Amino acid sequence: ALGLPTAWGGLLPRLINEVGAARVRELILTGRAFGATEARELSVLQRVVPASELDDAVAAWAKPVVRRPGAALRVTKALLNSYAAATRLADPSFLDAELMASVAAATRRSPAGGNGTGGSHS
Repeated sequence: ALGLPTAWGGLLPRLINEVGAARVRELILTGRAFGATEARELSVLQRVVPASELDDAVAAWAKPVVRRPGAALRVTKALLNSYAAATRLADPSFLDAELMASVAAATRRSPAGGNGTGGSHS
């Protein structure tokens, strides 16, 4: 289940990018539980294996990675993360009208949001 996040770092934008704002909104607002298969579909997991095969699957995945030079892996990871972040910034799902309306409504209701009308105290 995904709860109402206080700070998710890169997970929330990644989920929105992968599965869309509407589906992420439904999961967060309802807190509906989901299993490993759906987590994989949501790109929260890369692979699902039976528990009895977990150690072997991890070893098989890690073997080619640990053979690569550490500096090359760090640079590659930084480049991939930068590209993903730039792609998310251009993602139109961040401009989803319903999402923006929800943010605006939440801001109006919050104590920091002003006088309840969305404006500041005058």
